[in-house]
Amino acid sequence: MLGAIHSIETFGLVDGPGVRYVIFMQGCHMRCKFCHNADTWKTKEPDQSAEVVLKKALRYRPYWKDNGGITVSGGEPLLQIDFLIELFTLAKKEGVNTVLDTCGQPFTFEEPFFSKFKQLMNVTDLGYIDLLIEQGFFSNRTDFIKTAVRNELDKKNDVLDRTIERESSSYAVSVGIRKISNKDIVMRMESNLIEKMLVIGMLVISEDVRLADLQNVFPEIRVHGIVKAPKSIKEYYSK
Repeated sequence: MLGAIHSIETFGLVDGPGVRYVIFMQGCHMRCKFCHNADTWKTKEPDQSAEVVLKKALRYRPYWKDNGGITVSGGEPLLQIDFLIELFTLAKKEGVNTVLDTCGQPFTFEEPFFSKFKQLMNVTDLGYIDLLIEQGFFSNRTDFIKTAVRNELDKKNDVLDRTIERESSSYAVSVGIRKISNKDIVMRMESNLIEKMLVIGMLVISEDVRLADLQNVFPEIRVHGIVKAPKSIKEYYSK
């Protein structure tokens, strides 16, 4: 898979944790008035493979220490999502921390983009979302993200309502972001609360959760959206 790359910063300090190898992708459909990288707007023919890009990046690995890695920015990286998936997949095989910096402009729940986006999130350690806010005030980032997720889900109200009505008799349905920690598991085990769970949105399972304990309280988990969980848990529920 080839990518169109504008430029490289080999010692980035403001694009994620630690020292970063920053890859600026070429091409963006946004025309933000105060864009820092307006010279990345124009698209061009892809000419660099993911393998070669990663090989060049790994030369700088000694500088990354324990928390550095690769950041892909732009331009708009998601316009080249197939290249990103391949690059980040190869990077994770090398144990490299990956960061995505995006404005989310091409995002959609429509296929095939959404399936590709979920695949990309599985090999992305951290995401930065650059947003222009036309109106409204948010006291913190979490408040804003929850509102953004809710607004996007509101656009799908009819589908959501039908899904919840159909599934609620068999599943405990969660819409939006559902987080599960070991503390939640222990409380459910003590209360002998066992449920099948359906999440529409995003499921986040903490690293301290054991698969066996999760199975005891949630014998079945279905997710329409994105899953962030320990590898063993993700592999078990994706069978």
